[in-house]
Amino acid sequence: MKKKSDLLIVILFLVFLYGTALLGIVVKDREFSQMENRNLMQMPDLKVADIWSGKFMEDYETYITDQFVARDFFVGVKSLGEKLLGKKENNGVYFAKDGYLIEQFKIEDDSLPMRNALAVKKFAKMQEAEVVFALIPGSVEINRDKLFTHLPDESQKDTISKIYDELKAEGIWCADVQGALREHKEEELFYHTDHHWTSLGAYYGYSEIAETFGLIPVEQDKYMETVRSDAFYGTLYSKAGAFWISPDEIVTMVEDANITVTRMEGTKEETGTLYDLSKLKEKDKYAMFLGGNHPLIKIEKEGTDGKLLIIRDSYSDSLAPFLTAHYGEIYLWDFRYNKENISDFIKEQEIDNVLICYSVDNFCEDTNIAFVLGRSAGNE
Repeated sequence: MKKKSDLLIVILFLVFLYGTALLGIVVKDREFSQMENRNLMQMPDLKVADIWSGKFMEDYETYITDQFVARDFFVGVKSLGEKLLGKKENNGVYFAKDGYLIEQFKIEDDSLPMRNALAVKKFAKMQEAEVVFALIPGSVEINRDKLFTHLPDESQKDTISKIYDELKAEGIWCADVQGALREHKEEELFYHTDHHWTSLGAYYGYSEIAETFGLIPVEQDKYMETVRSDAFYGTLYSKAGAFWISPDEIVTMVEDANITVTRMEGTKEETGTLYDLSKLKEKDKYAMFLGGNHPLIKIEKEGTDGKLLIIRDSYSDSLAPFLTAHYGEIYLWDFRYNKENISDFIKEQEIDNVLICYSVDNFCEDTNIAFVLGRSAGNE
């Protein structure tokens, strides 16, 4: 009897193994994972140099993993297994109190944050426009008391302090966004299932940045909250496969009346408003803010003067709407997609203020910052 049961297990295993392999051949490779909100590895080119260096096999292993049939299902199964075994983390995401998923913070290249800081320093000192620098801490820093486990992570607080000390020594203005968020840490400043800050978190960040520029921020009670979605599952939900976590709400606070948003990519331009509600039908609902990532975005507000340029990552998508209270034109420049000379742009557009605003995670891993700012500062 035991032999028959063992044989059945072997048969089922072989059916599964060869069945998934066959499906992998038949099913067309996916370019993008809605679940994980990222591009998937495509079949690598077969090059002799890559074979000898081992790069081809590394890329091929990633390709097989990314294109594995039912990958999203098995990510969820693995996550549930980790939780049932009592683990407090899966795939770089902590399971925290109050239904929070919190992403780990790790600096892969210890020299990169200071290289980026040096580039910011040189760039800021050569500008006639007033420059403010702001680093945004993540949920892993502000919601540290919600974690079930001691963090082996590097401290975002220490990282920010080190970078700010370097810049302040040269007279560069730095907005204490971290301090502003800490004062309100009991509030919903970050999404439970996503790495971004909520509109409320962005408001407190805006208030600190506005004051650093010498502006008077709009009082919080002047805004009216509007729920845009109650079914938002963000990047951390996808990364951790934590399908038991409840969805987030996406709330906006700034009305988009008399505001025009132009999204630019090369010669192509697309006009809309602050909120692209069509994105709410997609997996990445956070892209509703300004329509997602683009090389250059222009926001125009009627009846308001002044020009602001934001050198940014995606955290500024929900931050920029608040700044329309102070500027008639706001430009958002993303180094991941736009590597033109930004100093020339500042002169051509007669920009008054420049905000360099990044999450700590992105600032510590984005190699485009030092490259583009260095070139714009004449250090090619």
